[in-house]
Amino acid sequence: MSDGDLKELFGVLRQQDETQYQVPEFETVVPKKKTIFRPWMYAAAAVAAVLLGWFTLFQNPAETEAIEDFDLSLEIIESEETDPLLADNQDMYDWEAATDILIKDFDE
Repeated sequence: MSDGDLKELFGVLRQQDETQYQVPEFETVVPKKKTIFRPWMYAAAAVAAVLLGWFTLFQNPAETEAIEDFDLSLEIIESEETDPLLADNQDMYDWEAATDILIKDFDE
């Protein structure tokens, strides 16, 4: 079957579905919910915006301390109490995935 034949077949099936099955509109199944905005919501939002603007605009930049120079130094200290994650004598090709045990039976 070619693409044109498939498009025609599904077009006919779609037309049959539209005539046989009446699907209700979304609004009749789930009616629209009326959103109620109260005036106090607008007032609260306006007060919040004014306070945010007040603290943002009138903040004294001298009071905020900026960190201009920041030095970070890390030291790697080997200890006898901890084992390294990688041993020095391990080769990359010796690595084995944790799930290799699941397929070991198939390889042998």
